[in-house]
Amino acid sequence: MRSILLVLVGLAVAQADEVVLANGQRMHGRVLEEDSLGIWLEVPGGKIRLARRDIVEIIVEEEGAGSEAGRIDDLLRAGAWTTAIEEGHAALEKYPDDAPLREKLARAYLGQARRLAGLNRPHEAIETIKQALAECPDSAPLFEESVQTLLATIRGLDKLLERAVGAMERGDFPTAYALFSEAAVRSPLRMESFAGYYAVSMVRLGDDVLGKGLVGDATDLYARALSLDPSLGGALKERLSYTLGLTIADTLRRGEKQEARRQINTLRRDFPTSVVGVFFDASVSRSEGRENRALQLYQGLFKAGHPLAGSRDLDALEESAGNLVAELLGSSLVDQTLLWARTDSEDWEVLEVDHFRIRHRNQEAARAVAVALENALLWVAATMGLGDLPEMIEVVLHPDEAGYQEATGQHEWSGGLTTVACHGGRAVSRRIDLLQTAPQLIDSVVPHELAHVIWLEIQGRHGTPLWLSEGLATMFESSYKLRHFREIFGRLAGIEALPGLRVLIDREAYPDDSSDAGEFYAHSHVVVSYLFGLGGLEKLSDLNERLVKGRPVESSLEAVYGIKGLKWLEKELVRSAE
Repeated sequence: MRSILLVLVGLAVAQADEVVLANGQRMHGRVLEEDSLGIWLEVPGGKIRLARRDIVEIIVEEEGAGSEAGRIDDLLRAGAWTTAIEEGHAALEKYPDDAPLREKLARAYLGQARRLAGLNRPHEAIETIKQALAECPDSAPLFEESVQTLLATIRGLDKLLERAVGAMERGDFPTAYALFSEAAVRSPLRMESFAGYYAVSMVRLGDDVLGKGLVGDATDLYARALSLDPSLGGALKERLSYTLGLTIADTLRRGEKQEARRQINTLRRDFPTSVVGVFFDASVSRSEGRENRALQLYQGLFKAGHPLAGSRDLDALEESAGNLVAELLGSSLVDQTLLWARTDSEDWEVLEVDHFRIRHRNQEAARAVAVALENALLWVAATMGLGDLPEMIEVVLHPDEAGYQEATGQHEWSGGLTTVACHGGRAVSRRIDLLQTAPQLIDSVVPHELAHVIWLEIQGRHGTPLWLSEGLATMFESSYKLRHFREIFGRLAGIEALPGLRVLIDREAYPDDSSDAGEFYAHSHVVVSYLFGLGGLEKLSDLNERLVKGRPVESSLEAVYGIKGLKWLEKELVRSAE
């Protein structure tokens, strides 16, 4: 095309004529004047001169919507989507029934959607596609173009979702949750395709934050996951029951019985069939003296045909109910709940120091125990290499053997019991029951029980074999007790009455008899002391890790210490005692 002259005039084009050029191009504007050599055409921003030989046809449109349509066409060809949308709406205000104008506005929206998708803003792009469809809902061609635009928009999410699923498979649930959350914002229309993965990432992240003690955050994540994917069903409801149960147990530990009752009522209302909710309700009802209600609640957990169905033996019902709940929550949390229920009465006084809350009935004894606990805590934690001291440890100081045994269910020879609830690789609650009249309470029992607390604080889970757990705890007892343990071991070895290592290693329950208990502790102490001397706490933790995973003790001892067989170790232990 030749002889084109552009003159800027800064005027708006009121009418849209169409000029068809020989090269196939179509130009829109308003024909200002025409002669034998050509025409002057007013266009946005100025006017141009078109030679007659370059013009095939001039189509002069009547005044009306056509001028606006031509202007919008120019904007669409130029990719000026925002201006096209603005002018399209302005034109439709004047000509609301003009279908071609409305379709041009819809196409302006689709162009804007493609631009937003290219800018990695798919959520806005999808909303813009919805606006395009709203302008021409009955246009099949526009609908097809909208679908293609939508597919192109969400296709960019595939890599994001692949990264999210990959994080799930690696067990990196915080990253997976963050990526799925981003995908949900970008493409709410595709939520259904990854809602299950998203919900599972919430559950797993909930497990992680629960392990860090963030019970409220975990509860929120579990509730959102259940709302997003109701098919997760019972297992997730039990998790929610668990987090609410943790809150109730903590409230009970603080002695706030009225608040605990309110929380229990909420739990029962939201999860009426939850075994956890019934258990908490029954156990606390019993502590409140409402034994008939507790009896009815416990009975409700056992269907017809069960040996305890209809039973009125409250102790048996409570024990069996506790076993049911322990399968869901872990026995340590159940034990703690029952312990607090049994010791939760108004005649207990409370002494609170830096790291301990002591429930007692003798102020002088409680003060002496508090000093011993604080001193022993620093010593045991430093020896085991724990940098951050545990959160508040609950202590119950029982004044007599009858009360201690009734509350704890321990043997007559026992002077202390440690109960730590672990979840998600972290200790979430800690309790120590002490017998005030126990021999060497200050010098041996207190540090022994604290060693259990610190060990579980470090390990973050249960499963340590009984001999290893108790042998390690004995290392923090008084020098007198340590000499006593070695004397017992040496005497048994001297008369060849020492039980084999296999017997010790396979033991899963404490001895009933006090004499047998003394031999068990002595044997455990000598074994663990010997192993500790070979590699300290680091190798002992390595050994425990293998045993918790179910690996044989013989291969574990060889892998960690190079010890070849239990017989060889037995000989070494006897030789060291001579």
